[in-house]
Amino acid sequence: MLWMACRAPVSDEADDTAAATDDTSDQVGDDTGGNDPSDDARIVATAAGDVHLCALDTDGAISCWGPPPGDEKDYGQDASPSGTYAHLSAGFFFTCALDLDGRATCWGKDDNGETAPPNITFRDVDGGGGFTCGVRDDGLLLCWGPDTPPATPPTGDDFTAVDTNVWGGCALREDQTVSCWGVESDHEQYYGQFTPPDATFLDVSVGLHHACGLTTDQEILCWGRDDDGASTPPAGNTYVDVECGDNFGCALDESGILACWGGDGLTTQVPEPEPFVSVEAGWTFVNALRADGSMITFGFDNPYNELMPGWTRNEREDD
Repeated sequence: MLWMACRAPVSDEADDTAAATDDTSDQVGDDTGGNDPSDDARIVATAAGDVHLCALDTDGAISCWGPPPGDEKDYGQDASPSGTYAHLSAGFFFTCALDLDGRATCWGKDDNGETAPPNITFRDVDGGGGFTCGVRDDGLLLCWGPDTPPATPPTGDDFTAVDTNVWGGCALREDQTVSCWGVESDHEQYYGQFTPPDATFLDVSVGLHHACGLTTDQEILCWGRDDDGASTPPAGNTYVDVECGDNFGCALDESGILACWGGDGLTTQVPEPEPFVSVEAGWTFVNALRADGSMITFGFDNPYNELMPGWTRNEREDD
């Protein structure tokens, strides 16, 4: 997305396309877009854009929610494609998915060719602002769309995952180091977000002016702008997932408990502690997924929040 981009991890369940659940009473979202998932399908991954949210279920079907038709921010980014998919990513006003063969399909705003992927297979794909990047099956990093990142992506054939924002991105290598690229240090939008620390990581996520990584010690390490605490994650826990939004971050610890930081008040929106299996960050909202496929979406007020499944606004005191 324009400020940051979110990746829904490849789901083994979606890849198998045969997993099901015995209890679907909590499944959310009656508007399933272009797909008609089976009654026993449950959501296993989500991806959040600026004002839209998409979900991948155990049948490999995609459902999306977003602005109503004709809205000034409606670019078709929530128009769910038909087919069976294993991976999902949301850009700013567009969405991309990988099918079971690793071929990319993208839809939504296409001013710069960001929704026109090459006909090759990928390990990972992630939408930025006016561009999209993917890790090819051979480990090379490839970006497309005329409005490509303002710097050349790093070279090498050892990449495993990529995360982008409007100014550049970061990619994870097989040796678990992170390489980033983007605007230079003299650019007004550079705050150190493209200069990762010397550490090894399991995952990385890029916000607008900051980035965070899940280290191999399962700690959260952030770098870049920290005016509102976006680069100051909580310490002392063992984490399994991390996501960056515009000016905030969220993470799940090993018990599935959600913690968020930064965001100029976002922490007051975090729901009461309960276990989640994944977290996704949009521009100013957060989506957390439960093991049963139900989810909760919360964040700052904007005209589209009420359209998100499971939306709630909590004024919770920090512990």
